[in-house]
Amino acid sequence: MLPLPFAWLLVGRAAQGVGLGLTALMMGVARDHLPRSAARP
Repeated sequence: MLPLPFAWLLVGRAAQGVGLGLTALMMGVARDHLPRSAARP
């Protein structure tokens, strides 16, 4: 069994990675749904 602080560290790092991946994904989705005039090149 892992010590509790280390387990929370792992959970936090995993959440950080998921958040970073979702940020890039959401930017792509938003760009696809914006009209061409509103999207920057």
